[in-house]
Parts: sequence; C-alpha cells; structure tokens
Amino acid sequence: MTPEDVLALCKDKGIKVVDFRFMDFPGLWKHFTIPASRLDADIFENGLGFDGSSIRGWKSINESDMLITAKKLINIQHAVSNIYDETLAALLRFCAYFESIENFGGSLLVAQAVDYIKENYASASLADIAEKLYVSPTYLSRIFAAEMKDTFSRYVQKYRVKISKKLLLDPQYKIYNIAKMVGYSDVAHFSKAFKQVEGISPMKFKNISNQGGRITGQEK
Repeated sequence: MTPEDVLALCKDKGIKVVDFRFMDFPGLWKHFTIPASRLDADIFENGLGFDGSSIRGWKSINESDMLITAKKLINIQHAVSNIYDETLAALLRFCAYFESIENFGGSLLVAQAVDYIKENYASASLADIAEKLYVSPTYLSRIFAAEMKDTFSRYVQKYRVKISKKLLLDPQYKIYNIAKMVGYSDVAHFSKAFKQVEGISPMKFKNISNQGGRITGQEK
C-alpha cells in the first residue's frame, strides 16, 4: 500500500482519526493519535513530529522532540510482510517434502534420488545423482536397490516407460519423438526397453490404445 493509497482509503472510508504506533527502547508499544485531516503526502515524506518525553529511556521534555516517518513504516511493513509470506511458503514446501518422504517410507538420500529421477528422467544417471548427493555411485546403487527393491537402472527404465505410455496416447507425438523425449537415442533402444517392461512394443501399445482396446496378458 502506497501513501496515496492510505490517503484515498481515509477519504473513501470517512476515517476521522489516525493512530500512529511504535515501539520504545525497552520494547513496549506506544502510540499517539492525530485527526485524519492532518494526514497529507508531506507527512509520509518528511515525517510527523511529536513529544517523546514520556518514552522511557529518552531525554527530558526540553530535548524530547521526536519524528515518526509513516513512509518508512509502510516500507518496513511491506518488507516484514514479504519475509512472512516467503517464510510461510518455505515452511509449507518443507512440510510437504518431508510428508512425501514419510509416505515414501525410505531414507532421505533415496527420496532425493527418486525426486531427481522424476524431474530429470530423460537424462538421469547414477553418477550424476551420486555427485549431486555427495555420495559414491556404488553406495547410492546399493541403498537404492535395498530400499526400492529394484536396481537404479531398472527403476529409471520403468519410469521412462511410464511417462512414454502417457505420450503414446497423444496422437500428435510420433514414436521416434517420444523415444527422444524420455531419454532414448533411437527407436530401437526405446522399443527394447518398452517391451522389457510392458511385454509389447510401443507401436502395438499405441495401436491398441487408439482403438479403445485393453491390453491383456494374452496380447502381451
């Protein structure tokens, strides 16, 4: 809210008085009130003088003139509000992340590896993820297999096939496009990986799906 917004609000709402609040040196709230008619743009820019002799820790009455600047207070309010919003958002992300780890049921390290695979399935490699997590590829491979009951490469393969199945349902994508999108250099490697997981080729899967059919064990 800008100073102009404050003045407009006072006018629109018919506000009669404005209460200025601030904190003294020991940390207690203080305030003083002025008629709304005295509030103008100059106060926001240059501040408003008042007698501070009643404030603990301040000077005597002949040396107690103080100045409160509303413009700075508004800027501080904005800064605090932004910090609050950013902190709350970070805490919500933090809670959501650890909730997903709890549901996941594994260690933080493996959960981070799985998250990385899901975000970078087309290029994810054991060496890259191990480097990002500051562990050796051998160690990551061992704990990943122990917790996921599958090897790292097999998990990546299954996830790529899972994504490709969704893309195969979209007629705008050709199989060679999908192969590259999910991380395979050519259709032959993609088809081999797909068939290892699904039991049929991606072309057959696409044809059956486009015809509204269901993939049965016999068709596989």
